[in-house]
Amino acid sequence: MFARDYICPEIFTLSPNTQLIEAIAIMDEQKLLHLPVVDENRFCGLLFEGAAFDQESFEQSICLYPDILKNKFAFDYQPIYEVAKIACLEKLDIVPILNKDEQYMGSISQTKLFETIAELTAIAAEGEILFLKMQMNDLFLSEITRLSEENGCRIISLSISPIPHSSQIYLILKVTAKNLNKFVSTLERYNYDVEIPFQTEFPEDSLSDNYKLLMKFLDI
Repeated sequence: MFARDYICPEIFTLSPNTQLIEAIAIMDEQKLLHLPVVDENRFCGLLFEGAAFDQESFEQSICLYPDILKNKFAFDYQPIYEVAKIACLEKLDIVPILNKDEQYMGSISQTKLFETIAELTAIAAEGEILFLKMQMNDLFLSEITRLSEENGCRIISLSISPIPHSSQIYLILKVTAKNLNKFVSTLERYNYDVEIPFQTEFPEDSLSDNYKLLMKFLDI
């Protein structure tokens, strides 16, 4: 659950002495827009491909342009959800990870974040998704859990998403059920507003788009 558990060893690091043209070539080879610049274990900053292209001479070393490095990172003790939040808000395809002494430990890729959160939230697990629209004050998880058990359902994941421009929320449930209609009918009998979204399968190679959808879904 912590950043240190999901570091991707295959992500390359740049040296302050790396020439910009070489850094751009490495980013192109690894299909990344950002790479960490590290001097031994000291994190110097994150190099953005766009910033590298903006310089007058690609033959110069990164150390001659210290202002183009961005101080974007997460600590190794932060939960993986916080790392995902940083990646989403800063629009990063990798997040450098530092220890408490601010030494570079490695990086986590956007793809790894998506796969990890998908696993932790049971997105890949078999089940049906229900949207329950309600006021936040009307949320009683104990009651919903009891109703699911009484109807032979098992809740395998849940999350809360605010409804834009509204005081209401969606409680998003993923459940396994032999008779989903019976569970839905029971929820409606208890005055829950239930929606069953249309399910669409996405191709496995659309991880970047799915990652953005997941961040919106989790509202983090």
